[in-house]
Amino acid sequence: VLALGLLTPYFYFIPKCSLAAVIMVALIFMVDYQIIKPLWRSNRKDMVPLLSTFLACLFLGVEKGLLIGIVVDVLVLLYFNARPNISVHSVESEPKYLVVQPRGSLVFPAIDFLRETVIAQVNESKHAASALVLDCAYVPHTDYTAAQGLAALVKDVKVHGMQVVL
Repeated sequence: VLALGLLTPYFYFIPKCSLAAVIMVALIFMVDYQIIKPLWRSNRKDMVPLLSTFLACLFLGVEKGLLIGIVVDVLVLLYFNARPNISVHSVESEPKYLVVQPRGSLVFPAIDFLRETVIAQVNESKHAASALVLDCAYVPHTDYTAAQGLAALVKDVKVHGMQVVL
């Protein structure tokens, strides 16, 4: 930044096409083309932001393309954080109980999905359980909204006459 600030008056006399060529030559080595094939093989969902950014930059320009890429990436992250993997199974012992085991962070976007999943399982007739065990051993992080959602889940489950064990 200091060099740019000090050398800006001298850049005035260099033709814009020459400056553009210097920038293009400097940036061409920053593009990693080899990432596409491993990304395609490992997780195709990660290709969505890459392809949307590439196509938007190609057809709408760099500024709009980068903005669209950022928005798509944030939306993809929010979607996958809102749908954590939740294992629900019934333990056939006396008394019967329902075990819910979320895997992943319980944050603002995910808590409604967890509540809906648990309430749907509680409402099913095959789970005549007397207790709900919420196993959070694989939950590395929660936030305040998730804590409020868990408190609401406890109230919802108690309406069905079940105890909640964390």
